[in-house]
Amino acid sequence: MKRVLSAVLAVLVLVVCAGCVGIPRSSDVQAGKPITTDDDLDITFIPSGPQAGSTPEQVLRGFIAAATGSQNNYAVAREYLAPGISESWQPDKSVLVDTASERRFQSNGDTTQRLSVYPEAQVDERGLYERNPSDNPVQLDYRFEEVDGEWRISSAPDGIVLDSDTFMTVFGAHALMFFDPTWTYLVPDIRWFPTRASTATTVVKALLDGPSSWLSQGVRTAFPDGTSLSAQSVVVDGDIVRMDFSGGFVGENALGQSRMKAQLSASLAGIGTLGPDSISAAGAVVSIDTLTVPSPRVDARALVLSEEGFGYLTSDGVERIDGVSDDVEELSPSAVSVGVGAAFAAALTGDGLYIATGQGEPLRVDSRADLIVPSVDPFGFTWSVPADDPGAVIAFQRDGSLTEVTTPWPEASSIASLQVSRDGTRVAALITSGSSTRLVVGAVVRAEPGGAPTAIGDLHELDETSNEPRALTWVDDRSVATLTQADDGTGEIEVQTIGSTATPAPSLDGATMIVGANTAQQVRALLDSGEVRVRSGSGWQTRATGIQVLATQLASLG
Repeated sequence: MKRVLSAVLAVLVLVVCAGCVGIPRSSDVQAGKPITTDDDLDITFIPSGPQAGSTPEQVLRGFIAAATGSQNNYAVAREYLAPGISESWQPDKSVLVDTASERRFQSNGDTTQRLSVYPEAQVDERGLYERNPSDNPVQLDYRFEEVDGEWRISSAPDGIVLDSDTFMTVFGAHALMFFDPTWTYLVPDIRWFPTRASTATTVVKALLDGPSSWLSQGVRTAFPDGTSLSAQSVVVDGDIVRMDFSGGFVGENALGQSRMKAQLSASLAGIGTLGPDSISAAGAVVSIDTLTVPSPRVDARALVLSEEGFGYLTSDGVERIDGVSDDVEELSPSAVSVGVGAAFAAALTGDGLYIATGQGEPLRVDSRADLIVPSVDPFGFTWSVPADDPGAVIAFQRDGSLTEVTTPWPEASSIASLQVSRDGTRVAALITSGSSTRLVVGAVVRAEPGGAPTAIGDLHELDETSNEPRALTWVDDRSVATLTQADDGTGEIEVQTIGSTATPAPSLDGATMIVGANTAQQVRALLDSGEVRVRSGSGWQTRATGIQVLATQLASLG
């Protein structure tokens, strides 16, 4: 009864609001209950088919609006198409996400219409989300012909157009999970797919197809080449997901099977769970042990340098780190990055970059001028680069031996911040060319799994700003936060989910550094006054004063 009432209410809302639905966009995406059929959707857009006597523009507007209903392969939208293209039109080819009020319809005679849209984002056929793909309008041309006395679309570009609020309602973000090269961590590759009965099948097929091209050099998959589903659908029965493979699991060793299961289980989060009989090969159930995969979470306490010393900030003061704290305090650095388990620290001072292990004197490894805040990766390498020479990235080992890292930004004139992800697979950077600063990510290419980094792979653009760049930090395994300063001096902080949307945090004047913990609400900022502030509701709350350095840290356990 509840589902029936929900469906009725959804129809009424569509009639009253002409298809406009608003949802909150300031919080993290929350997983919903599993969907087994289209009828199980509590909120379903039910678009109207073409009306008799409609003009070509009215037909086009109805066709665009009908893209909100993906049921039965966009059956209602296809009613607006002439027989010649009703089967060949490919709605899943792309999605242009825009603001409906900015659309412009232009007629060119009775048989041609042009729709101009200003996209906020675009999603391609693999579900990859690109924010602000163009500042210029995208022009879509449609031709019309009469079918039984009614105008129908005889030529249309593949793909659909959705306003941003509707997109967030009828599409969902799914993190496909791949392993880092050492098989230690799972790395998310976020995709956007329509929310419908076949979503589980779409997710599994996308996982088997492999990672995004920009990410592929930094991750690996446990699925052998050629692994495929033996049937065209993945079955969701209540909360349990079941699937059958034509190959891939049979013949693989137990560890390989467990890794594949781990990727499947994590990728299907929010859709359903895997039970003991969920995976079969050629009809035979495959019993697979569950693999526990650690999360690269950091210590929830802030890591600081104050008058009390260097260590973790507690309610009683500073909890120092044996050996390392002594070295850091002696160096009096301006920035610090600490390795896995706080085994060593990379400290930036006025005369260069030092590596401190607490065993012997700190070692100066980089004496170049104008170095930015160093970044330490989970394999013990410290990344360093001068602000005015963004192509000169060097990775140092603890003994001072170095590897030059090839960069993909030859046009950049400066770099404000570079941080390696906590799983060691990606680099995020704020690079400037002319008057524009870009937030980019790229995969880390290494000589061998867990070995020295040799290059940063192809760039994936996340955002662009004319503000003055200050700092960035990894928030978790899929998000980075940036600190920039506007022309009026306002400090602007934004959390950008890679492959998804961005969420602005409250502005904060006087911020000089930001450091992530484990969630967006735990992002910390250091002010030039020595205050450390953390997110609190719609503002910031002071947690400590007299702080000289707010340090970046990696996981507390190896």
